[in-house]
Amino acid sequence: MTTDADYQYSPARWSRRYSDADKVIKSFIETTTKATESARTALPCLLNWAVDTTTRSFSNHV
Repeated sequence: MTTDADYQYSPARWSRRYSDADKVIKSFIETTTKATESARTALPCLLNWAVDTTTRSFSNHV
């Protein structure tokens, strides 16, 4: 069953480039994945670093 909210939030409803919701979602995932990979290579960032919640510090930060 499709509700009014489903219809309003449907990617295909708002996309002018794609008429199919699956194509919109596929394009979105490809674009954001590419942008994320580009940002990770261009910007210094720390991945998979543990945070000590009691002291709120990075335990393995140099």
